[in-house]
Amino acid sequence: MTKLPQYAEFIDRLAHQTGSLQEYEDLHIVLRNLSRADLEVAVTQCNLLDVFNHMDLSNGKFSEAALNIAVIIFSTFRLTEFAHSHETELLKSIMSKNIPLRDFVISRLTDGIKDSSAEDIEIPEDILLEISKIAITEEITTASSARSFLITFGEYHQNGVKILLNSDPMRGLFSSITSDEDIVRLSEIFAHIASRRLDTFKEMTDQKVFARLITIIKKNDPLLQLNVIAVLKMILSFPDGRAFLQLSGAVGYLSFFSSLAEEEPIVFLGNPDYRQPLADCLARYLSSSDPIITTSVIEAVAQICITINGKKAFAEYLKSGGCLSPLFTKAAAVMKNASSDFLPRILIALSDIINLPVTHDNLVDLIPLCESTQEWFGQLSAPEPHIKALKRVWDLARQPFKEVRAASLKLLRAIATEPWGITMFADLPAFMEYLFNPTTEVGTAMDGSSLQPEKFRITEQCDRTQELWRDVAPAWRLFDDEMATRVKKCIEEGIWGVRRAEAVVAMDNE
Repeated sequence: MTKLPQYAEFIDRLAHQTGSLQEYEDLHIVLRNLSRADLEVAVTQCNLLDVFNHMDLSNGKFSEAALNIAVIIFSTFRLTEFAHSHETELLKSIMSKNIPLRDFVISRLTDGIKDSSAEDIEIPEDILLEISKIAITEEITTASSARSFLITFGEYHQNGVKILLNSDPMRGLFSSITSDEDIVRLSEIFAHIASRRLDTFKEMTDQKVFARLITIIKKNDPLLQLNVIAVLKMILSFPDGRAFLQLSGAVGYLSFFSSLAEEEPIVFLGNPDYRQPLADCLARYLSSSDPIITTSVIEAVAQICITINGKKAFAEYLKSGGCLSPLFTKAAAVMKNASSDFLPRILIALSDIINLPVTHDNLVDLIPLCESTQEWFGQLSAPEPHIKALKRVWDLARQPFKEVRAASLKLLRAIATEPWGITMFADLPAFMEYLFNPTTEVGTAMDGSSLQPEKFRITEQCDRTQELWRDVAPAWRLFDDEMATRVKKCIEEGIWGVRRAEAVVAMDNE
């Protein structure tokens, strides 16, 4: 027997007027116990989605209640089915002047894409168009959720980039963009996608996505040039991107990378006649008192250190006493100032320096490199123990500033690729409990998409590192059996842990 009639009036009232926190918590309990069929009726006939219009999403407690309600709605229905059957309601929310509501809905769609199988990621064209308008033309401070959605759609959908570039409305929108700032922002979105899905880059170049970006860098506007360089550096991170930039003539404009343009970086850095002058040049700029310059140097070194061969090439310079070792002192100083505008960039650069992209069958060959990265990381807290540096990164991962938290989580995931990293995780009191807790990154609607998926990837990486390095490097203890079991259990429970399980209850009550 359906349970909806006894709750229909209650739901309809909250869809038309503001309720109390207790009423929203009661609504969550009601929805959790409705069948899928009743939830469908609640959305279509009782205007359930309108409930969010009347909630103060800037309030942490109300935002938490809204998230609990949204988890039930968005996880009960397949994303494709929900987006198409309730396109009108979703568009109404996305086009709303209520920015927190709009960002809240877009963020939930982003989470839905990440949690859906590839065949379920189909978003109506009108929704894609409206979100794209927000991502590209609105103030950057209010466009982050839309930007994250497009990047996620392009990364997770097998044909996401083709859909974005080949539909007539989308092409019309992109071609209508004329301001340099909007062109840079559009290019940045696709550069992010290409850096994560290398197979999409050809489609982008065929559609001349970056053609206008190349002309902008030649304009006499230093701030604009810096923004363009930030985008071009992402394209430089993969071979096809480097080839494209070389052909376009843009490589010469990239700070600290012009000397790497003629050959592949690994070939170039393999020659000490080239490598030493580059290291000396970087070291000189590293002594600058200008944080813009020192941050650029750290990012340049990080770009080189993305690969294993790049790390090996610079290992001698980065070790304690090496000409580039002051890099870690500079980074540590920035890490002590959580309000620094340069902090997220520094943390991301450190993650590239520390991250171990294991591609070798013989892990024993990588042990010396692991010892080097462990020593580099220790310089962040020297002369204090290494674990002090980890504690600082963890503190930053719990800051209220989302950009800082995101960059800190990226660094923690990089540390988790190292056998010494998960050994430190186990040694730092309460850290593993933090990883296992699925509620630390609930955030608020103003916060945009939750960072819980990013935190969950740290746990997944811990498990991969444990399995990979077990019985290989006795110098690092890794996890004991009990902790290894808990890590696997956390992964089995999924990103949202009990929250996701609660949503399943609603489906089981059909």
